[in-house]
Amino acid sequence: MKVKTTNACTEKLLGVFFALVVAVFAIELLSFLATKASVLTFNESPYYTMGRPLGVEWRTEDDPWGAWHADNTSDRSVTDCFDIAYQSNNVGARDVRDYDDSLAEDSIVLVGDSFAEGFGVSIEDTFAKNIEEKTNRTVMNFGSAGAFGPVQEDLIYHELASQFPHNELIYLFYPSNDFTDNAPQSMRRFVRSTAVSRYRPYYQKTDDGYSVVYPEGAVRSATFPGSDGDESWINSIQRWLRAYTYTANSFRTFRNLVAQINLSIRTGRDGVVGGYFTDNAALVEGALFFVDQLLSRAQDKLITVIVIPSTADMEQISRGLVYHDKSWYVELKQIADDHSARFIDLAMHIPQDDYERLYLPCDPHWSPEGNAFVAERFLASSLAGPGVEAREGQE
Repeated sequence: MKVKTTNACTEKLLGVFFALVVAVFAIELLSFLATKASVLTFNESPYYTMGRPLGVEWRTEDDPWGAWHADNTSDRSVTDCFDIAYQSNNVGARDVRDYDDSLAEDSIVLVGDSFAEGFGVSIEDTFAKNIEEKTNRTVMNFGSAGAFGPVQEDLIYHELASQFPHNELIYLFYPSNDFTDNAPQSMRRFVRSTAVSRYRPYYQKTDDGYSVVYPEGAVRSATFPGSDGDESWINSIQRWLRAYTYTANSFRTFRNLVAQINLSIRTGRDGVVGGYFTDNAALVEGALFFVDQLLSRAQDKLITVIVIPSTADMEQISRGLVYHDKSWYVELKQIADDHSARFIDLAMHIPQDDYERLYLPCDPHWSPEGNAFVAERFLASSLAGPGVEAREGQE
């Protein structure tokens, strides 16, 4: 009797094991097909080594604004579609030039996230260097990857960038994640995805506005999540999956989608989630409070606000969906107008039938051609004069 029971248990265990193997194989096959069809947010091929440079070793979370770069440090990032070097200067900005009080008074400060940093392109191809080359003016690049939102952008301008000589501010706003990067709900998401409380700021609504808060137990760190110095078990699993499987692309894409749904920013129309079609009033109010505060700090400067669509935004816009009546869009344009800032909505200028060439083929950031295109739009707006773009609307 015991032998029969043992055999039955063994058969069940073997059946479960076989089912798991089939499920894992099926997920990997589907992930492979989806990657090759470029239908996921991330479409990288496995690189079959844990030693492939990911471009996170130079990143830190050791400043009040969280994600940044170690001073005077170099790094390298390799993916299917780029192999680039990163270099930081004396203050941790992505630049080969040091920043100090000797810079010209007509220098430009650039603030934004990974698009401003120039993620995925060589430094000479970044938006900042395109502007420098065409104007012969210094552009100080205070952009950073690493989930860098309006709270961090306000902090870095107030506590670092504003210290250096400049008479102009360029601010890049990315609706795809700027409404969520510093939302209080995101605090839980970042803890779940890294197993630690990352040292990064979030906003908290108060009676008279918003305050800046940090996760309980978060400690400043010279190492960044996902780097060699990150010894968490989640990091080990994530790095192994990225190194050896296509399934990592599906997991990363699915995690981003679930995060947005959990933040309740689904519009409920045509399956659009976030970005240019964000409808969540609380997220809009929180993010734009800090945008307004940032622009207020630069009130005596010439200001340009550049709004960046994602490839998902461009796909929806090319299908005929409109966004110019969204509250975030109306309010952001009003904030720009209140500060006499130029307002450039890139979605109005990017060709709807050929937008893919402006983005990297394996990553959602701008390609070298995309960085050059945006620089041209900025320069054209500069020649047109303040406020011209702010009066335009989506037809």
